[in-house]
Amino acid sequence: MTDLARVCEIYAAQQGTTSMRCASGTLMPGGLVITAAHAVGPVGSAVSVRRLHEHELHPGTVIWSRNDHAVDAALIRVPDAIDPGDLAALRWGQLVCGAGTVRVEAVGFPSSTVDPDDGARDTEHLAGTVRQSASAKSGRLDIAADKPPDDWFGMSGAGLFCNERFVGVIARANPHFPQTRVSGVHLATLADDPEFAALAWPGEMKSRPGLEPAELVSLQQPVEPPLSPASLLRADAAVVPFSGQEDLIERLHGWCTEPLPKSAFLITGTAGRGKTRTARHFADQMRRAGWATVVLATSTLEPEAVQQLASVHQPLLLVIDFAEHRSEQMAVLGKALNERTHATPLRVLLLARRAGEWRTQLPAGLGFAISATTHNHRELRTLDTPEERRVAFAQAVRSFAAGLHRLSERGGIAPRDWDIIAAAVQTPHLPGPMTALDVQLTALVSLLRAGGPTDGDDVVTEARDLLSNHEAEYWQRIAARHGLHLHSDTQEVAVAAACLLPAADRDQAIAILGRVPEIEELTQDRKGAVAAWLEDLYPSSADFWGGLRPDLLAEHLVAKALGRNTKILPVLLAQVDQRQARQAMTMLAAAAGPRAFLQDQISAVMATHPRSLATAAVQVALEAADPKPLRRALSSLVAAQGNDLALMQLLYHCIPNRTEVHSKLAADIAGHVVAGLQRRAPRRARSPLAFLSARTQESEASLARAIDSHAVRLAALGRGKEALAKARQAVAISQRLARANANSYLGTYAMTLNNLSNCLYDLGLQAEGLEVSRQAVTAYRQLLPPLPTQLSSEDDHSLFAGLATALNNLSTALGAQESLIAASESVVICRLLVAASDTYTADLARSLNSLSSSLNGLGAFSEAADSVKEAVKLYRPLADTLPDSYLPSLAASYNNLTLCLVALGNRGAALAASKQAVKRYQRLTTRRPGAYVAELARSLCTESDCFAEWSQPTQAYQSIHDAVHIYRRLVVDGQGDHRQNLKRSLYTLADRARQIGRHREADQAELEAREYASIDKEGPSQRDTRPPL
Repeated sequence: MTDLARVCEIYAAQQGTTSMRCASGTLMPGGLVITAAHAVGPVGSAVSVRRLHEHELHPGTVIWSRNDHAVDAALIRVPDAIDPGDLAALRWGQLVCGAGTVRVEAVGFPSSTVDPDDGARDTEHLAGTVRQSASAKSGRLDIAADKPPDDWFGMSGAGLFCNERFVGVIARANPHFPQTRVSGVHLATLADDPEFAALAWPGEMKSRPGLEPAELVSLQQPVEPPLSPASLLRADAAVVPFSGQEDLIERLHGWCTEPLPKSAFLITGTAGRGKTRTARHFADQMRRAGWATVVLATSTLEPEAVQQLASVHQPLLLVIDFAEHRSEQMAVLGKALNERTHATPLRVLLLARRAGEWRTQLPAGLGFAISATTHNHRELRTLDTPEERRVAFAQAVRSFAAGLHRLSERGGIAPRDWDIIAAAVQTPHLPGPMTALDVQLTALVSLLRAGGPTDGDDVVTEARDLLSNHEAEYWQRIAARHGLHLHSDTQEVAVAAACLLPAADRDQAIAILGRVPEIEELTQDRKGAVAAWLEDLYPSSADFWGGLRPDLLAEHLVAKALGRNTKILPVLLAQVDQRQARQAMTMLAAAAGPRAFLQDQISAVMATHPRSLATAAVQVALEAADPKPLRRALSSLVAAQGNDLALMQLLYHCIPNRTEVHSKLAADIAGHVVAGLQRRAPRRARSPLAFLSARTQESEASLARAIDSHAVRLAALGRGKEALAKARQAVAISQRLARANANSYLGTYAMTLNNLSNCLYDLGLQAEGLEVSRQAVTAYRQLLPPLPTQLSSEDDHSLFAGLATALNNLSTALGAQESLIAASESVVICRLLVAASDTYTADLARSLNSLSSSLNGLGAFSEAADSVKEAVKLYRPLADTLPDSYLPSLAASYNNLTLCLVALGNRGAALAASKQAVKRYQRLTTRRPGAYVAELARSLCTESDCFAEWSQPTQAYQSIHDAVHIYRRLVVDGQGDHRQNLKRSLYTLADRARQIGRHREADQAELEAREYASIDKEGPSQRDTRPPL
């Protein structure tokens, strides 16, 4: 909608005549009016201007004018007080989409609306569309009016608005088209003119507003004005000026200028560290630099609006806050970004409390973000030094004084002389480290306490409690306006309910409030009044109410309310939809923290409403900064209700195939599912399965798949022997089914064979694993047609992935030439799968690593190095997201790369790769004590060789010394037969020690090695035969 208060009527003398030319204009800040140049004359021309509904004309002067093929615009300065000072801010915008049409509107004074009786001009409200691809050569706007008046000659100078953003100026009617067409000037073109920009936005570049992408307004997170003391702390309110993070802002600018078509950056940190504030500050800077910037709304996004992102022709920056909680939005967003065709840069800035498993669920269109955020990641720190906290506190006190003054003008708080109060505030003891939000919270409460500082050992908790009290005064004041007389405890619970549960509309809000004690007893009208009270307290453009913010205060309030009302949570969450369940679980997980009573309440309410809440908790735990409260509740639920087969199956299907957060839970649930299916299976006579009913056969197949899944989950926990036993059971059942009904169950049999071969290889049973892999390959070849050149959506991708896995497993146990054939085919299949879906990236990395080993064994070292380098590149982001699942593979790939580089004589690169392998295995041994120590020792041996080749004897000695220490411990503990490894490492240690003058240690190492050689009846000739990795 056009802001009518800014619509201006302009009169300018026509050169050489006594008549006046009429034009329209738009009032800008600072007493400037923008109009069409052809209607007002050159710079220096005198004009008269008045706003709509004014009678008095104000004298003005044209101070800037430009009239050429691209621009027809002028600026008029009006010295009189034409601006009353109370107008809504003018929102500057630009059109950024390169396809389709966009709705626009303008209000002005066309000559066709002159009253024939008195000659007075009246307004016309033009509505129409801009054709994005029309007038591309001239750079002008091409506007098609819907229903222009008769005798239409345009309305020169009128401001053009799109979604309430000022995007251009109407120039004149297009003489080459019917009267429905007019041309206009892009505001973006004017903004690029240095003279115009200097007049329109005087001051430094950083003070300029930048142009918002007008077509994408519905995608933007709206900024609500602060209405209460707590809302002054919101990041989007920006009450305290942004400061700090200079190095990160510089890094982000560098990221945007990198020569990449699309990239992502991840900023993490616990609540209150400034993620949102930093991102918004950076987005403002990029908007001023000409980028189309979108801070993505947290509400439900309309697919049609999201699809517009595909046609944005400007450099595009998307800021996605709470990225870990937005999986549904990401799916819609990914589709649009995947279809983006313009070559201008795309940058996605993700904000999350932690870098967790949620990244593995990003859709194909955002798949690049998984790898990009491995390198482009910054965790925000706290304010660690006393000086940082003191400076931040002082700045916050000054800023909040001004904010409270503005708030009191709007009735959000009682008026006081906040500047005088601020001058009296003393800096309290600020125990560090503290987040920026905690410092600001302390500053705000110190002001609200009329200058008395908050002090004590737990300054932050005290500040949160005090702010809650001041917020309660705001609740009471607004409640009185609605004629409500609720007890303070009831108000607190009602606000907590609004924080826990979103309400889509008034009816849903009343239904939620109907579960709050005291409110449930009110009439429907009075419940509606309570709902309206909450809507006024915390308005939201997306939902009926918004809830208390920032999140830290909401979490504190929820914990406080539930601590006082220990039985209300099951009542509040009795009837919730999926969105409400997710928000409730998110809020409760964050609020729980060290509060043991909340942990108990979460467990109890989940047990009461398992189907709605537990399924939400599974997903939220993958996203939460601290998943432990939800994991404990889920574990308790599974232990107590494991016999509920339907519930266990429901929960199991919610858990991703690869997960570390839920690895044990998945195994436990899988075990319960197997037990439930076995209890439910009908008793069978000893007859062939071919004679059993289809229903019975399918029951058996479900059991086989469940047992197979249980084996996979057990293997992921490192319980290899248990996994092998389960895998054998699954194969036995599926084999009988396949023999009876191959058309239906050969695929199940092939799948279970693959898993059995994995279990056998993991336990070192190579010969049996090889035979099982052969059987799996044979089964998959029977199921699949010849390999196509590309996979379509109709192809069964899972079967092709199964064949690739079987071939890869086969390649690891075959001779060099046969291994190469199998590994090569596996890579070909995986490349086809990855082209269809990023889901199979890990499969490709695994096959490439196997191919590298096969090539290395045949002496094709250069090709082997290329393959394993690609594997490393693919594994790195996966290992960063799911280290327990992929870090071992990444470490092994670095080992493989080291061997290839050594063979190629590239000593420097080999040393670097060996360091990476050691680093990964060290991390693995830290994450899982007792595991991967043998692999670490082998990597240290290789690293020692590389250091020696690079003439770094001290480092070579240290690496082999560490390897010997590990092998000694393994031999003593009896973890495998490592005496040969220890003996060979001792000989190497003797050599390395002598090279740096440690002769006594060298003699002792060699003596110990000979003792092992004597035990094994082998001589010292074995000293240089340490096997390759």
